[in-house]
Formats: sequence, C-alpha cells, structure tokens
Amino acid sequence: MNKKILIIIVIIVVVVALAIPFAIYTISPLFISNTINEPLPTTAAITNKKAASQEYQEFISMNEQDRINVAKQMNQRQKNMVMIGAAQINNTINENTSAQGGAGVAIQKQPQGNATSAISTIRTGSFIGAGDGFHNAEGLAKVVQLEGGYTILS
Repeated sequence: MNKKILIIIVIIVVVVALAIPFAIYTISPLFISNTINEPLPTTAAITNKKAASQEYQEFISMNEQDRINVAKQMNQRQKNMVMIGAAQINNTINENTSAQGGAGVAIQKQPQGNATSAISTIRTGSFIGAGDGFHNAEGLAKVVQLEGGYTILS
C-alpha cells in the first residue's frame, strides 16, 4: 500500500512539473507587450528606381532556397533596394470599404507638411482591436512621402 501512494505522488509531481511551465508559456502572450520603434530608411543609398527594379527582378527570379540564402547575406542597402523595386510593382485590388476605412482602420487625410521638408506624412490611420478582449491590436500607421517620390508605410 505504501508503494502505491509513493508512485501516485511521483506521478502527480511529474504532471505538475510539466503542466506549470506549459501553462505559463501558453498564457504569457496575454501579459507581454512589445513596442517596435524603427528609424525611417534613408534614401541617400538609393541610386534610382531602375536599379532598384533590376535588383528586385534578380532577387525574385531565384528559387525559394536561394532567396533565403541571399537574404541572410544582404546588407540594409540591398534590402532597401529590393523593397523599393517590389514597391514599383502595380497590383490593383478592388475592395469595398466603409467610410471609416474598413476592417477597424480609421483613415484621415493629413495636410502636406512644409514644402522644404524632405519627409512628410501623407496619411495616418489608427488601428483598433477586434473587440473580443483577446486580439488587442492598436496603434498608428503612417504613409510617409520621402524625397524622390518614394512612399513608405511606417
């Protein structure tokens, strides 16, 4: 009888030792908040749109594994060139949106900044959560006009 109690206690200890870390790992995203604050990319390194388009075409023509390997070895300037080349691809999407901007995004027109400024905000949008108490996405997105006619989403 004493052996059975000892075996039950060991089993309970093992289950608890596994269940507590799993429970903490599972619910930890509810209590962790991350803020991302990255600087705007510089346009000084960008030579022209044609070069960016050419780098993008070279990158996209590779197979998936080559792209992964090349991307790991790219410096920030090369990544920016590929991204600017990708931004030149014109894909049209037809979507009906509400007056509020649809899908929880409130869009408002921003006045153009100082004419001498190299960077100005074109539009901003406020993200709101899904309202279910779990998917709490909120923040501000900006469409920023850079010198040379480039636009980025920040």
